[in-house]
Amino acid sequence: MAPQKAQRPRAGPGTNPFDIRTFREQWLQHLAGYARRSPLTIRAYRADLEKLADFLETHRLPTAVHEISHRHVSAFSASLSGRAPATINRALDAISSMFSYLNRTGMVEGNPAAQVQRPTRPRKLPRAATVEQCRALVAAAQTPRDRAMTILLLGTGIRRAELLALDVADLSADLSEVKVEGKGERERALPVPSQCREALKDHLAVRESDGPVLFPNRAGKRMGSTTFHRWFGRLLRRAGLEDSALTPHSLRHSYATHLLRAQVDLETIRSLMGHSNIAVTARYLSTDPSRQRSAVESLPDFVGGEVAADD
Repeated sequence: MAPQKAQRPRAGPGTNPFDIRTFREQWLQHLAGYARRSPLTIRAYRADLEKLADFLETHRLPTAVHEISHRHVSAFSASLSGRAPATINRALDAISSMFSYLNRTGMVEGNPAAQVQRPTRPRKLPRAATVEQCRALVAAAQTPRDRAMTILLLGTGIRRAELLALDVADLSADLSEVKVEGKGERERALPVPSQCREALKDHLAVRESDGPVLFPNRAGKRMGSTTFHRWFGRLLRRAGLEDSALTPHSLRHSYATHLLRAQVDLETIRSLMGHSNIAVTARYLSTDPSRQRSAVESLPDFVGGEVAADD
């Protein structure tokens, strides 16, 4: 879909009609309405661009979008030194994305953030729950709903938001498949393991709410993120894993790791995880030393006999 054309704002008394904050709001409206970015992303980008505007004003630099240069954005990036690389890169992403939008709509020429040097992001290996930890979590689930939620997270690798968005109608009649809407509104149908089906059957048999939501809160409505994280914290404590640093996302990582160790091919794992890029899935290849060792040991015998001692 073509970007919504940026509008030249009317100048109020003592205001700059081309101020970055004015165009920021137009761009964020475009992201929310046309690009359908999440409210959390919109909020983060607004805060990042507010920091840029504050920096420019504090240092008496231009705040009009057509006067902001590569040098100004580089100086702003340098002022964030000491912050996490991911934080700096997100701010630069916000700036670059907004100026790309303004460039496409004819409000500015070029993108002052395009060539700004970015900090290197440290490679973080995904944290996965062990089989023993997974079993402890399932054993700690006190109700059919809690057990079904826990086993479904472990058995399908779905994200927290995907779990909370599930309706009863997303389950097939025999509970063998669940329809999930992932990032970018991409839908995927996931096979449900037998142990998950049994847990879902038990949950549905005693579910108090007759509404559409599969895992409702006590009020019968869709569970929010805060309530979910409190629930997960209680689950960790009951399982004796409160010091394990496990997160809901760890269960997703354990799903991928266990599939990989079961010799499932990478493309199948990618489709099950809902990754748009197989490079994201490929991270798991470098996090499994046992798989690496097995791969090396499977090499053919190049020597064909005893190794001769060096002279």
